[in-house]
Amino acid sequence: MPFRKLPPVLLGCVLAVVLASPASAFAPFQLGIHEPAAGSGDAGVFDRMSGARSQIARTAVEWTTVVPGGTTKPAGFDARNPADPQYNWATVDAFVRAADGRGMQALLTTYRAPQWAEGDDDADRARRFGKPGAYHPNAQHYGDFIFALATRYSGSFPDPANPGRNLPRVRYLQMWNESNFGEYLNSQRKSDIPVYYAKLLNAGYDSAKAVSSSNVVLTAGMGPFGNNGEAVDVEPQVFMRSLFCLTGKGGRGLKEKRGCNVPRPRFDVWTQHPYTFGGTPTQSAFSADGAAIGDMPEIKRTLDFAVRKRNVAPSGRKKLWVSEFAWFSNPPGIRAGNGQELGAPLSRHAAYLSESAYRLWRLKFEAMVWYGLTDHEAFPSGLTFADGRVKPALEAFKLPFYADHSSRGVLVWGIAPERSKTRVRIERRSGSSWRRVVDLSTDSRGMFYDRVRGPRGTYRARSLGAPANSGAPPAPAYSDPSQPFKAR
Repeated sequence: MPFRKLPPVLLGCVLAVVLASPASAFAPFQLGIHEPAAGSGDAGVFDRMSGARSQIARTAVEWTTVVPGGTTKPAGFDARNPADPQYNWATVDAFVRAADGRGMQALLTTYRAPQWAEGDDDADRARRFGKPGAYHPNAQHYGDFIFALATRYSGSFPDPANPGRNLPRVRYLQMWNESNFGEYLNSQRKSDIPVYYAKLLNAGYDSAKAVSSSNVVLTAGMGPFGNNGEAVDVEPQVFMRSLFCLTGKGGRGLKEKRGCNVPRPRFDVWTQHPYTFGGTPTQSAFSADGAAIGDMPEIKRTLDFAVRKRNVAPSGRKKLWVSEFAWFSNPPGIRAGNGQELGAPLSRHAAYLSESAYRLWRLKFEAMVWYGLTDHEAFPSGLTFADGRVKPALEAFKLPFYADHSSRGVLVWGIAPERSKTRVRIERRSGSSWRRVVDLSTDSRGMFYDRVRGPRGTYRARSLGAPANSGAPPAPAYSDPSQPFKAR
């Protein structure tokens, strides 16, 4: 995404989440930003992303833009050699340098094949249809491209713009984008698309790992529904089960599928894009096989089942990420195809960001990448407006904070903007002022998770700035506290 066409508001039941007692060791969770304007390496955009405390910078690398074009692979082009003069890496190099220079990990999402890499042969290419670069990409050619990409950003490849230095290391490599959408991947038969994607994924995995076993291979983030405007669009959970050789519905009744012809997929991280156009952070999709934010427990259940049955490789635990996601805000708002205006009020937009992060973390997702530092015309999800004015969501991204009241007290969760060990102060609104409730120490990543005494009400957190046990007086490095969160 962003989508060319907005769906109707997603409808469904609310998912009840059972809150467990706080743990002493916190699972990791990273926050990232995908800002299209950062694709060229613009220093100002990266400065603002860094100021928002983004840990991951995601960009789309269109395969077709870095290789020579044409209907036939050029003679003499060595696709596995990143130094081949027919490659054009300038834009990707600039992005990687800018991210690394500000302490962010680059996440490179590759997609859109050159024309000469679509289909198996000339006869197959003659039958191509749909968006350019999406028809049945050749897995062998893709593997060659990923080998070159991983080699160039291995940390040991000379930087052509800085003699005597190497290009930065990139570990996170995402194999394609939203492969359940025909806009990005299609074929003559819808049922063949998971087969072709498995071949692409495995070719990319093998090439990335051949360069370095520490490279992290992510799957194409599944779009949240199966009606994005192409005849070959597939519901995300249908695509997921097909890829894993399973049957069932909506994460239930899962069984292994006999006679499955899909190669066993190889990856490290399963990713989703659970956009939810309406409702709350517990909202399920209108379809049982959709994948809105409230359906992420179903995604985890299916992945865990596939791991237990050894239907994915290599064996062992697989990580979960949301590699693209956001809520719309209103203002500015946007109208869906049915004429309904979409977008949450600004304070709720910020609260939804924080609550989504918390609920994903509770499900053991390890990252959430937000789409849009700045609003875009068809996608008003930014942390700032198009003119640069700041939304409350920017502070919620710096310090995501969630509070929930129960008979056992108020559960509080968040991540300090330092993203390192520090102390935070939990405060409760009292009339027009704020009263201190408790000061908490975070873990080494800046995360805190506890239950505190207090009634129902509105709570917020603010960083005390100085590292825990440093002896330094409280001097907030970030003067703005997190957005208040009403503990219901």
